[in-house]
Amino acid sequence: MRLAWEGVEIKEVPVQVYYPEDRVSHFRPFHDFARISVLNTVFFFLTLGYFAPKRLFFVKGDINIFTQIKREFMRHQDDPIHMAGSVGLGLFFGVFPIWEFQMIVAFFVASLLKLNRVIVLTFSNISIAPFIPVIIVSSYYVGSFFVKEKVLIPDFSEITLDTICLQLYQYMDRAAIFSCVLGVLGFGFEYMLMKIKEK
Repeated sequence: MRLAWEGVEIKEVPVQVYYPEDRVSHFRPFHDFARISVLNTVFFFLTLGYFAPKRLFFVKGDINIFTQIKREFMRHQDDPIHMAGSVGLGLFFGVFPIWEFQMIVAFFVASLLKLNRVIVLTFSNISIAPFIPVIIVSSYYVGSFFVKEKVLIPDFSEITLDTICLQLYQYMDRAAIFSCVLGVLGFGFEYMLMKIKEK
């Protein structure tokens, strides 16, 4: 795991193992399985929270996400509408409240509209852990400008199943509005940048 985190290439090779019939196993089913499970859980959260983002954003070379995005924009710099549409669609699906299905649907729609799937998938990943609270709050406040009833978050002592359902409905409603606003802004900003770069 430590070698993988450092970017060392790992290759699989076939091996042969001989287990004699009268061998004695020293594996303790409960104790060892529990230790392995805890270790895998720790590795998972370390990878997800630190090492994977570190490799994605800070490692030099082709694996760096910024290098990949720059290469895609350079390949399609003569088509600003195509690339701006890819950015806008990615931002739209990054906020749109279809949790766990955002990237799948974004990939399908990008393929259907013949947009740049790398850019769409990259920008649809804005719903990562550090940005989720910002997205939720922004969805409430931006969406509140387009609806009659303002969002009222009750006191914690007043929370019931009905208030939870109401808040969830209001969040999804406003998140859909915010995703449209963010998608349009992303499209306009990227289109303007590419036209400026052309000049």
